[in-house]
Amino acid sequence: MIEDYEKAKKLGERAYRRALVRGEYPYLPALEDMLREAGRFPEISLGLAEIPLELVVGTRTSGRQNAFASNFMPLMGENTEFAAKWSALVDAQVEEGIREPVKAYEFMNRFYIEEGNKRVSVLRYLGAVTIPAQVIRIRPPRDASVQSRIYYEFLDFYQVTHMFEITFSEPGRYEQLAQILGRDLRDPWPDELLEKLHAGYTAFRAAYLARGGGKLPQTIADALLVYLRIYSLDSLLRDGEGEIDRRLVRLWQEFLAALHPGEIALIENREDAEAVRKERPIEKAARLVEKTVEKTGAAGVAGAAQIAGTVAGAAAGLSAGGNAAEAKAEVKAEVSRKTKEAIESGISHVVPQILTETEQRIISPAHPLKIAFIHDRDVENSGWVYGHELGRNHLREAFGSLVVTLSFENCADEESIFEAFETVRQENCGLVFTTSSSLVQPSLRFAVDNPGVKVLNCSLKQAPRAIRFYYGKMYEAKYLTGALAASLTDDHRIVYTAGRRDQAAVSSVNAFALGAQLIDPYCRVSLRWSGDDEEIRETGGPGETGNARGIHVFSDLDMVRLRDENRRYGLYLREDGGGFRRLAASIWNWGAFYEIVVRRVMDGTYDSIPAQQKDRAVNYWFGISSGIIDILLSEHLPAPSYRLVELLRAGIAEGRVHPFAGQLRAQDGTMHGEKDSVLPAEEIISMDWLVENVDGEISGRE
Repeated sequence: MIEDYEKAKKLGERAYRRALVRGEYPYLPALEDMLREAGRFPEISLGLAEIPLELVVGTRTSGRQNAFASNFMPLMGENTEFAAKWSALVDAQVEEGIREPVKAYEFMNRFYIEEGNKRVSVLRYLGAVTIPAQVIRIRPPRDASVQSRIYYEFLDFYQVTHMFEITFSEPGRYEQLAQILGRDLRDPWPDELLEKLHAGYTAFRAAYLARGGGKLPQTIADALLVYLRIYSLDSLLRDGEGEIDRRLVRLWQEFLAALHPGEIALIENREDAEAVRKERPIEKAARLVEKTVEKTGAAGVAGAAQIAGTVAGAAAGLSAGGNAAEAKAEVKAEVSRKTKEAIESGISHVVPQILTETEQRIISPAHPLKIAFIHDRDVENSGWVYGHELGRNHLREAFGSLVVTLSFENCADEESIFEAFETVRQENCGLVFTTSSSLVQPSLRFAVDNPGVKVLNCSLKQAPRAIRFYYGKMYEAKYLTGALAASLTDDHRIVYTAGRRDQAAVSSVNAFALGAQLIDPYCRVSLRWSGDDEEIRETGGPGETGNARGIHVFSDLDMVRLRDENRRYGLYLREDGGGFRRLAASIWNWGAFYEIVVRRVMDGTYDSIPAQQKDRAVNYWFGISSGIIDILLSEHLPAPSYRLVELLRAGIAEGRVHPFAGQLRAQDGTMHGEKDSVLPAEEIISMDWLVENVDGEISGRE
């Protein structure tokens, strides 16, 4: 129908004008103009396929490109033969459907039409999602660019799925999708999974675009990946449109965070974590009243600020401790007294609002803050869990009846994790700590579904915004134990046993080796991973070179397990008789961190972070200066070694000494860092190399 053509032409003219205003090319791009050397690239026939219309972006040649605007809507006059043929295609599609496939060239996962431009235009106008096409792939050579990396990852994905519509904007995301779905990019995916993925993508696409996701500068697959990190693929097929839409609303901040991959707000010391608390409560309330007065034109701004300051200040004092009943009565009495003055100034409507916010923050023995700790292992067999449980006990000592804590152990499977979080919800816990990186996904899902609960996970370099993350700079303590070990060994050799590889493992190994090298330039560190060589655990020596070679200073795993009869942990000395003597141990003092978080929740400033960090995921990364990391020394140490450690410890705490300062040489001879600077936090967290005096490889069990 010609009426359809007229409507489509208006859409084309609008896109044409918009492109001109933006200084963009207003017509369809032609692949032959973009890629002069395309003829030299291999062409691979992919056969007949349904290709996504949203990925059809231009024409193969420049012959017909000016007949269409950049959105594939027509620009030719209504009385032309072109318009008549276009209108006839609309009628054909409505009556029986367009069956003849177009001919398309795929380049960098975008499609350029050689035959069938009008068919693409008509189907786009009618809202179709795909079009049948005979597809020929033009494969460019691989290079180091980001786009090339993404494309070749797509080619791996295509080989196992034959899907075009899943397109990502960052490298590594195809592999992440495969991991979430329990697959890889080597073996073909089963048909059942492909059908579910296609249907799930289609359902998500419709809901996401209806919510306005098309305005965000990311692909639909980018957003889908965020969704699948929290909710299952089955949920897209099982749950109704209303529930999916509600989830999208809750996830919107996560979609925004995905626009800046890798950008996190890294809080590295206690002062920064507590800085906002010193000024936020009173000033926030004062600004609230002042803004209200300014809007209403009422007098007495100073009086209004005084009311707000009194109420907020009393609330902050109450929540940090003290007699709850007396403090609450004092707040109400002060508000009552000030209300009379406020009425005369015309701002009485503000006081109830402030009082309501204040009462909501009040924590008392009658209404304690409930805090849950969720572990993936149990306290008797895991020194890691044992350390976090000590932190939980610290909270009870620090806050008494103002807090109630719950602990859930062995949450390692879907059922036990669900039961733990369900109990947390039923008990109305206001704060949750999950102590393993394996619990990131369920923690995130719970936080999104329960936005009133504050959730923190013990891991590092994580980007979701719905929860926060925390970890310690264990490498600082390892630097100290490395220096101590080198001061005591008599043959320039130390054995270092590392636990499972995580964000801290490699930096800890390197810091230990650098600390040893500081004291003994000829010192070598023999690296072993826990479980790689059981003989290390049995004999106290590195396999065949153990006792015979006389290596007798060992750095073993940090955490003590209650049932570990051997108790070989920390730094110890193997004596000639076969026994061993403890020298030092690196320790985690989680209670210090947990107390910081709880106080901020109690005084109402947990959500008060610097403006430049509000759009990023908050990651706490504390070290010795914050009291989160420390080292215990044996009283039997030689006095010079004791003084050595104390001097270095004070230097780290005061910021004068840094394990990764200056240029550092790796095993392969490459240099890292600058002469007069410290290695950036990002490089420390992401270390994938070992320093020159380490004998061993980066391996280990995840």
